[in-house]
Amino acid sequence: MTTPRAAAAPPLGRARTSADGVDWVAAWHPAAARLQLVRSSADVPQQAAGSDDVRVLFDGVLYNGPELAAQLPGAAEADPATLLALAYRRWGSDLPSRLRGVFALLIADRRQGRLLAVRDPLGGYPLFYAAAGDRVLFSTSLDALLDQPGVARTPNLPGLAEHLLHQWTAPDETYYATIWRLRPGHWLRITGAERHSRRYWQPLAAGPVAWASEDEVAGFDGLMQQAVARCVAQGRPAIWLSGGIDSATVAMHASDLARQSGEPPPSALCLDFPDLTLNEETVQRQVAACLGLPRELVPFDHAAGADGLLWESLQLTAGWPAPLWGMFTPAYYHLSQRGRRHGCTIILTGSGGDEALSAGPHYAAHLMAAGEWTRLAHYFSVFHRSYKARLRYNVYNILWVYGLRGLLGNQAARWLRDTVPTVYAANRRNRALRLTAAWITGDPPLRQAVVERLTARMPQAVRGSLYLQQARHELQAPLLAMEAEETFELGRRLGMRLLQPFWDADLLHLLYRTRPERLQRGGWSKAPAREALNRRCPQAGFATQAKVGALHFFQRTIVRDAAACWRQLGGTPALARLGVVDAPALAARLAPTLAGADPRGAYQLWNVLRLEAWAQTHF
Repeated sequence: MTTPRAAAAPPLGRARTSADGVDWVAAWHPAAARLQLVRSSADVPQQAAGSDDVRVLFDGVLYNGPELAAQLPGAAEADPATLLALAYRRWGSDLPSRLRGVFALLIADRRQGRLLAVRDPLGGYPLFYAAAGDRVLFSTSLDALLDQPGVARTPNLPGLAEHLLHQWTAPDETYYATIWRLRPGHWLRITGAERHSRRYWQPLAAGPVAWASEDEVAGFDGLMQQAVARCVAQGRPAIWLSGGIDSATVAMHASDLARQSGEPPPSALCLDFPDLTLNEETVQRQVAACLGLPRELVPFDHAAGADGLLWESLQLTAGWPAPLWGMFTPAYYHLSQRGRRHGCTIILTGSGGDEALSAGPHYAAHLMAAGEWTRLAHYFSVFHRSYKARLRYNVYNILWVYGLRGLLGNQAARWLRDTVPTVYAANRRNRALRLTAAWITGDPPLRQAVVERLTARMPQAVRGSLYLQQARHELQAPLLAMEAEETFELGRRLGMRLLQPFWDADLLHLLYRTRPERLQRGGWSKAPAREALNRRCPQAGFATQAKVGALHFFQRTIVRDAAACWRQLGGTPALARLGVVDAPALAARLAPTLAGADPRGAYQLWNVLRLEAWAQTHF
């Protein structure tokens, strides 16, 4: 094996970066109020249009173009960029909330001397920006921005430290101090030297919730099919079919659409896990047979690579624009290549189904606050039945961590904030200090900066339902944005689009307004999708299928291979050189897991290994 430092390119196919001519970079000149493409190529699907007063750069897919065109004279035959220029003249800054699709959008308004940058509601397309002299540069690619003159490869040291703590206090930041991200569902307005960002889309508005009626919930199948149709319109699909409810739901609608249009059925791409607790081969086979899908089954160990999953993941992250999140990514890269050999140009996944179809654990605190003990007992029984975990584990996490402790902690924090604000502030700082592990940076100024950032971003005490508060904010989580960017980058390297129908704004607007009890109808989670699947494929057992978790397989993989990978990397020399960690203290903290004695530290060890492998090749 070679170390990540020695790898000239990612091992699972050469990295497609801006040097390969497959990306675009646009420059906004505030002084001249001018938008200019400084890098583009024929195989990038960006489109530019406009006139002297309004210029538009659009990259992506606009789902509701015909609906917009119907409201704009002369727009019936317009391409997306021209249509959006006309739409901006009509609706101005209100335009983003009217858009549906996956896209990055730049609108230069020379009349107002401003630029409006927009990222789609769920972040299917990334959009990064950086200041370079008198210009602001934009791109969907970190690598493309780093190639531009004036953009320094300066590490964001507090951000790197927070990564190791699994905390992200500044969702607009990247791992580079000079490059920023536009968050999903946000627009950024630049006028002169002023920058202002605002969220334009969310599934639940502030205030009382207008819960969906039963008639609205009955429209789930139609909205789900619309979400899948929007994806398959972009190419010939293959599906990562795991055997779970989410991917099977996507497969069901994709197969129906193919049959209705006379197109070949989508290919089902399946991994055959060696771990019996993860192996869903029987369900995969039954679903594929029921839906008439050709199925390709790949042994997991073969897909993971000859050097083992962990080392293959570290080799891949060494050439990635940002530290890799998914340790299983090498296996899914290999699996997707099988789809490409069959002529497929897009990959559909069930990602997002867990968040969209389930009542999250904060619902326990909501029911406790309302004194709804019978409904709490029902909620817990459904959760425990639907998610395979030990009873003790679910009791601790659902009833205590997210339930009683969360509720009492929030109430105590509210009382302190309102009556003794100095104690409230001190308590927040002490919590930040406890989060800052002893092995994080021995550099006092950097440690101080991390503590101050953690304190400022510590969750605030809230009024009202913790469940609704979490629902309103979970799609703003930085981790979701970074995972979306990783999915986009994987598709870029495959030469395919990876699409996630559950991350559809119209579908989520319904599901986030669906009462938790309706999501659990019949005594199981994900009821709207579960009911439809059971009607279509009753032999697959979806009526009583529990969620399969990969935690123990992940832990065993780390414990088995981490010591060898640690030696190959030489420990954490890059992170120590940057001043992000105290290397001896960190090695002592990780020693039990490296020795195979403490699998509970597996995620923290993976966090350290991937950041070290990435830092060795980037700084």
